[in-house]
Amino acid sequence: MGLKISTRMDRGVFLVALILTAVCVAACSRADETGAEGTGKTTVSVETATVRPMTFRKIVRGIGTVDATEAVVIRPEIAGIVRAAPAREGMEVDEGDLLFRLDDDQPVQRLDEQSRALEAAEARLENTQSSHRRLESLWKRKVIAKDRWDRIQAELDVARAEVKRLQASVKVVREQIDDTRIRAPFAGVLSERLVDPGDLVQPGQALVTLYRIQGREVVFKAPGRYAGVVKSGQPVEIAVDAYSDRSFSGRLFFVSPELDPRTRGFQVKAAIDDPENLLKPGMFARVQVIISTLEDRPAVPEEALVPIRTGYAVFVVENGRAGRRTVEIGLRRVGVVEIVKGLQPGETIVRKGHFGLEDGDPVQEAESEADESGSP
Repeated sequence: MGLKISTRMDRGVFLVALILTAVCVAACSRADETGAEGTGKTTVSVETATVRPMTFRKIVRGIGTVDATEAVVIRPEIAGIVRAAPAREGMEVDEGDLLFRLDDDQPVQRLDEQSRALEAAEARLENTQSSHRRLESLWKRKVIAKDRWDRIQAELDVARAEVKRLQASVKVVREQIDDTRIRAPFAGVLSERLVDPGDLVQPGQALVTLYRIQGREVVFKAPGRYAGVVKSGQPVEIAVDAYSDRSFSGRLFFVSPELDPRTRGFQVKAAIDDPENLLKPGMFARVQVIISTLEDRPAVPEEALVPIRTGYAVFVVENGRAGRRTVEIGLRRVGVVEIVKGLQPGETIVRKGHFGLEDGDPVQEAESEADESGSP
């Protein structure tokens, strides 16, 4: 009976010893896997990046149209038939160059008639003045009667009035002839001609559009929410599809004081630097108004941000461990974001591999992939 009890006790002791041995082996194995620190956490392989200072710009974007700084639609002031049209599409002209000549037969005929009448009136005036001078001396000596003196005075006044009337008439006819000669008001380049010789045109009818050669501007609308920040004098950058490999700079010179009630936007105009005259009126343009420039701001790759309930966080690598730090972000560039608060240039942060990473985890920095975007 005693022998049986002893055997059961030995078996119990043996089982206890076996369990303790298994626990010890497991603990030792776990310690080997986690490293010398014995924290119980596996080292995580991550890609890192350095917080770098970068320049950020606050930009307002818009879509607009390139236009000439000066453009005028050439219109006649009188009706007439087009007799000549030296103007050609795309032709460059100087100020005063003849663009169109209308039929001037009738005003030229009237000018001839009025000119001859004026010559006759001037001759009558000269004779009347001669008679007036002769009779004036007789009147002073009381040799002639008063009614004759009054009559020569009246004849002189009539002759003078007739000359003035005919001079004014000749001037009007000359202006009518000038109106048949339609000239360029300034140097520029012509658009498509809308009439041809032989066409009858009416006052105010569009004949051709003249664009000033030098000087281009862009006209666009900005969203109403930027009405308080877009101001005259701010720099702009313009891109057009025709020259996709370059951009054009300029500066705002007009900001509308009112919003369009339909679109809730406001019109903005900017002068463009285009010394080569590459831009053409009517081109579609993408515009960026540079509101402000922030230099040497801490920046990190956008993929390093970890969304949290209160905003964003990043993992900062220090002494082989990742520490989570809440940050405040600001402006963005392609693939890069400004850090307003929470980081300083030179710190190392986790760029990739932070998902599942916890505060205080040991990390091993892996070789980062080459970044061609210019981001940190």
